[in-house]
Amino acid sequence: MSKRVGMDQNTEELIRQSARKVFSEKGFSGARMQDIADEAKINRALLHYYFRSKEKLFELIFDEAVTRFLGAVQPIMFARIPLFEKIEKLVATEIDLCVAEPCNAMFILHEMMRNPAVLERRNIRKLYESFLGNLSVALTEEYKRGSIVKIEAESLFLHIISLVLFPFIGKAYLQQAFGLDEEGYWRMIQKRKKEVTRFVINGIRILEGRPEGVSSDS
Repeated sequence: MSKRVGMDQNTEELIRQSARKVFSEKGFSGARMQDIADEAKINRALLHYYFRSKEKLFELIFDEAVTRFLGAVQPIMFARIPLFEKIEKLVATEIDLCVAEPCNAMFILHEMMRNPAVLERRNIRKLYESFLGNLSVALTEEYKRGSIVKIEAESLFLHIISLVLFPFIGKAYLQQAFGLDEEGYWRMIQKRKKEVTRFVINGIRILEGRPEGVSSDS
């Protein structure tokens, strides 16, 4: 009995892995159940035994992708740690997530553009209001100390997410433009943990006094 359960779990995980790959490469519209069955090297009847429709399987894979991202980022966003440490951890964690699953970012972004309702159903807006509210408090505290320029939480988060995601989305372009092989590309990605962190922090930090034109009002 336990052996059969183990086989069922292994088959289901194989299907999930295959579905992640196919959906990441082709998106929901381009993927077929037969493509997933072929990738998993099983027949279509067995695939339908575990997952009755492409829609149900896609929902599961998309939810897992979003949950993994949010699950890694959420503790950092809510942690009561110094702002610059928060930025450093956020950058490193997001890059590590993309390195572990390079197609994941493209998959999520593609499906968000194709069907924005996929995020509305998951109440992402409410979650990010909490994220950004926490970040806003940290920014306000540092601004009042005179250590950073005035910047909105939404802008800072947008800077970080853009700097992190583009090299993964534009992988083929960057390899051609910079003449990078696979090893060179991944070396560049690892260096970006420090480079992006330094770039973002230096962009908001005040080293000696408040720069001209920046208000001291809270």
